Amino acid sequence: MKINLRNIISKLEQSVEDITALQTSHYPRNLLKINEVLGWGVPEEDLLENVDEVNEWVDKLKKLTPDTRKIFVIMLERSIPKRDWTMIPLDEVQIVTTLDFPEFKKHFNFLQRYGFIGDAYRTEEGNMCDLGRFSTDWAFWEELKKFTQKTTFSLDEIIVNLNFSVLD
Repeated sequence: MKINLRNIISKLEQSVEDITALQTSHYPRNLLKINEVLGWGVPEEDLLENVDEVNEWVDKLKKLTPDTRKIFVIMLERSIPKRDWTMIPLDEVQIVTTLDFPEFKKHFNFLQRYGFIGDAYRTEEGNMCDLGRFSTDWAFWEELKKFTQKTTFSLDEIIVNLNFSVLD
């Protein structure tokens, strides 16, 4: 039996693809719902200025796998608010996800690369990192967490499923 190496290589090449390219997302258009739920009182025209920045972050999330986005959700859920920033307890997140260090580090590196989290550092409480902020210094992720606490929407639905249209 003769094996055609070219056919095997061709089939292998066709089976490898970027799974993130197939993901669909639902972008917000006006942020009216989050404005109402959190009582911001921001005029609609001002909200529209923020929509583009939110959508840029949705595009960054689309570059991540659902598993990495789920790690980010767990980080948000376990985050520790401080006066001017939010810390993420990395040791705790690694333990609750049951990921070994090399696997956890891969997810961490992707989240850091796209600006969702900062560099890791050591404190008395363990390894930490800071939650990323928008270029306008808007603490959007913290606000999104508050939004989910006051509504029936979950961080999973919004971040993992890329359904940011619920913010309208």
